[in-house]
Amino acid sequence: MRFISAMNGDFVAQLSKPRFVQRTAALSPSCLMLRSKGKSVIRPNLFTSYEEIAALKVIRNIRSAVRFHRVAQAMEAREYTIALDRLNRFEGPPYFEAKAELFRAMARHRQESYADAVAHYERFLTRHLSDMPPKDRAYVEEYAKFFLSRAKAKLDSATPLYSSLEELRKLSASAPFLTRNEFAL
Repeated sequence: MRFISAMNGDFVAQLSKPRFVQRTAALSPSCLMLRSKGKSVIRPNLFTSYEEIAALKVIRNIRSAVRFHRVAQAMEAREYTIALDRLNRFEGPPYFEAKAELFRAMARHRQESYADAVAHYERFLTRHLSDMPPKDRAYVEEYAKFFLSRAKAKLDSATPLYSSLEELRKLSASAPFLTRNEFAL
């Protein structure tokens, strides 16, 4: 087995097969390695089914869910530095990206880095709130606004506080179990 560079700069393991057609190991099942006149060329395999592409997306989503679960465990254990380190390298579907942004804000808030927390809360509310499912959106929006106002109040005591803890608890009662536990009061 030897390594070659793909078009996007990734290194791909080239398996030993017949000289003219070789399938690559790391790209995907949808690429063939063709060899002509001593040069290797990557071409899409036209016989790849949509099911294979869908399966690759499912695998990617499962990996993102596992990584995000590890972040949630670090947050629960109050290991905010570890959680932030994992969140800095986190990539996933928009739903997980939205939750990751809110976790960044929570971790910064709990580390008493209020300016960073405010920036992350605002980024969540402006860019990522629409990526949350409708059943989660109301509670998570109120949660972010509640703690955003608390972080702003730490920076400037003249800042008015948004809503009350009782209102947030009412919304918490109607929020889904997982959301209520990830973003606990």
